[in-house]
Amino acid sequence: IERLSAQALHVVGLAAAAGASIHHRLLAAAARIDADELDAAVLEAIEHKVLVADADENSFRFRHALLREAAYGALLPGERARLHRAVALALTEHPELGAAGPGYAAMELADHWREAADWPEALRASVTAADAAAAVIAMPEAYAYFEHALAAGDLIAADSSAWLGIDRIDLDMKTADAAYMSGETKRAVDLVRRALSALDADTDPRRVAICYTMLGRNAWAIGDSQLALDSLHQAAALLPADAPSVELAGILAEEARSLMLMSHFNRGEATAREAIATARAVGARMEEGHALNTLGCILGDRGDTNQGLALLRESLAIAEELGNPDQLYRGYNNLAHVLGSAGRLEEAAALVFEGDSASDKFVGIRLGAAGQNSAESLIRLGRLDEAEDLLARMSRGSGNCVFGPFAVRAMIAIRRGLLDDATALLVTAEELSGGLDTVNVQGWLHTLRAEINLERGEPQAALEDVDRALTTAVGVEEDMLIVEMHSLGLRAIADDLDAARARQRRIDLDKVQRVASGILGEVDGLMAARAARGFPQTPIIAAFVALCRAEASRVTEVDPDLWRQAAALWDITQEAYPAAYCRWREAEYLLGARLDRKRATESAQAAWRTAVQMGATPFRTKVERLAERARITLAPAEPAAASTTRSVAEDLGLTPREVEVLAQLAKGRTDRQIAEELFISKKTASVHVSNLLRKLDAANRIEAAEIGQRASLV
Repeated sequence: IERLSAQALHVVGLAAAAGASIHHRLLAAAARIDADELDAAVLEAIEHKVLVADADENSFRFRHALLREAAYGALLPGERARLHRAVALALTEHPELGAAGPGYAAMELADHWREAADWPEALRASVTAADAAAAVIAMPEAYAYFEHALAAGDLIAADSSAWLGIDRIDLDMKTADAAYMSGETKRAVDLVRRALSALDADTDPRRVAICYTMLGRNAWAIGDSQLALDSLHQAAALLPADAPSVELAGILAEEARSLMLMSHFNRGEATAREAIATARAVGARMEEGHALNTLGCILGDRGDTNQGLALLRESLAIAEELGNPDQLYRGYNNLAHVLGSAGRLEEAAALVFEGDSASDKFVGIRLGAAGQNSAESLIRLGRLDEAEDLLARMSRGSGNCVFGPFAVRAMIAIRRGLLDDATALLVTAEELSGGLDTVNVQGWLHTLRAEINLERGEPQAALEDVDRALTTAVGVEEDMLIVEMHSLGLRAIADDLDAARARQRRIDLDKVQRVASGILGEVDGLMAARAARGFPQTPIIAAFVALCRAEASRVTEVDPDLWRQAAALWDITQEAYPAAYCRWREAEYLLGARLDRKRATESAQAAWRTAVQMGATPFRTKVERLAERARITLAPAEPAAASTTRSVAEDLGLTPREVEVLAQLAKGRTDRQIAEELFISKKTASVHVSNLLRKLDAANRIEAAEIGQRASLV
């Protein structure tokens, strides 16, 4: 580089400022020299092996990235700014030479103006770039450029002409929204507060109400439910309650969401319906979709699955029509949640991959939104590897869902016996939740901690966690979570009783039995109240109730039939681990009472195979110890096929389920035939096929089938 002439150095400097490569026409426009001088300078740089030409693209790039770094690092600050300015001016004159892709040209131009320290131009270009990124739902990129715009604006006088057409408060609010969607929750709250400090409620009540509504939404993301409710009340106080408006519809929709997040479903339903009516009266489509989403989630959680899903899909259609990132995120997230709560785990797991293609602009947001709930459904189906693969593809969540993926990873770690890892993941989840005290956050985290302590053999610590979880559930309508908590509490009581008997520790059996009976009474009361309200008992709730009865029998009179009934109900929900756990308990008590060795062997065998398939090592060890004591031989179903599946999965980077689908493709099966063979829906089969084509880089099903045949899957 040092041996280059001044002209060649100038050209190399321009290329370094431009980036990885620079088009010939752009280089000419930026260099401001005649064609002969440019050609000579470029040729000199090529002869010195600094630049190389790309004839197909009519562009030049550095021979090595380190050369570009050296050339760029050698530029003096003033020279660097001048070169960036030259490239920015050239791109302004010839926008067709900018980077290809949605918003990329705007981002490239904004970067050059910022590096040129031209703050007025950087402000305008950064806002344009951020808006372009937001238009294609690229929220982290939008957030970065909004922040660049704010930084440039801070260096410009408030009365400067550079601000013409750009409203500072509007810019703060846009940045806050992008920050919220990018997981930068504290910044999202701070920006709205800054906007509020610059407004006057007496002169502009409508705008202040909008800001308070956004503050109410953002407050959930930092774990401050009281701030959320207070902000919404302040927003409502600024508007006439008897005059429908877009702003009022937005406040009501956000209030309904807050009530739902607090599990106050009755009030949440009433407020959501009021929000829908208000929104429809004034044609506020986004606010209508927001409230439909909340209402659908409430109805789905109560057991009215079909109506809940219909409302959620209606709200999602509105969000897709408007391209609103927040409502798209909520739509996919809550749709996966309701599907999972209804026991439709295959559909919930497949949702994240719907339309997974390069042309689908919602792929990224669907992955971030539904990924957590889809991964949880995969865990419940016993497909831990696939859940891990999905979580690895996820970006950071948004808003008050940032903590969720860490809790889901903890679920996987618990199943695999990585209890220290699970504990650390829950610590991170707790930190990211902002200490939000709702049952869906703290209740869930305490429930997972209870599972960890049960696996550690510390039932008293597990009981304390269950008590903490139940404290978060006081006065709320979360029947499924509450029954799950009670099932863990009964398991902890029974485990503690077993440990006391094994260690010949003195126990008050009557007291233990009264406590267990009291918990069962609470469960029965909860189910009676649910029936009185007209809410159906979902398959998952029914399975948890059966599990409670089976666990309680461990401290009264062991009944293996209760465990068989519970296992059958978990089979209906397709939940692999609890079904296997129930079969292990069934086998344990059948063998202990010397009742039915054949039935016990079948149950132990089924439980062990599930443990092996899931990779649930601690549970597998428990079953193997039982089998060893009873002299039962455990054998894999198809050892050769299992070995082949593992080998192909490792070689091709597929999950075990995807190998099964590939084997069906290798046999020439249609999606319907695959679905029937693997006991999944046709839609799920289609999703697996699409994922296979992407992972195998296969152009079509025939190419994928050939790969499967070469892997000896037929």
